[in-house]
Amino acid sequence: MTTKKSVSPEDAALFRRAVGPVRTVDDSRPAQSPAPTRKARPKPRDARLPAAADPSFSLVEAGERLSYASAGVPARVLRELRRGRYPVEDEVHLRGMRAAEALRAAGDFIRAARADGLRCVRIVHGKGLASADHRPVIKGEIDHWLRRHGAVDAFCSARDVDGGSGALYVLLRRARDS
Repeated sequence: MTTKKSVSPEDAALFRRAVGPVRTVDDSRPAQSPAPTRKARPKPRDARLPAAADPSFSLVEAGERLSYASAGVPARVLRELRRGRYPVEDEVHLRGMRAAEALRAAGDFIRAARADGLRCVRIVHGKGLASADHRPVIKGEIDHWLRRHGAVDAFCSARDVDGGSGALYVLLRRARDS
């Protein structure tokens, strides 16, 4: 059973000022669904290359904390990564770069880290507060790209002392596991 809460006149007036003028929508007409369209098939991408910069992937917010574990990675591994229990062996800073440049730099960094046998690295992507529209473009691109990368076991936002939501701990798959 739901009970209706009463709203004070002050709250109602504040709401009306915030919303502004409204008009009634004529809902007597039946809704029309758009005609079906044929979608183009996606073109395959070379898995070795980073995806081209595309703002549609920037669906993350500036303060949002990211977290991902590939299939088969135990939950305890991601939990330990979040707690900073894996020593960070190297890092790359992507702040201030264009998205495509940042993806290339991240790809080069991951390749070099794996070649050196590193297990845990940090990627500093920034929070996106300095971008033109204050949206974290690089953060969203890196999030999307790392989820598809075959060499990544897991990643999560860093602890506040290591960059917080502006950086990621990335746990790389061991070379013999790929």
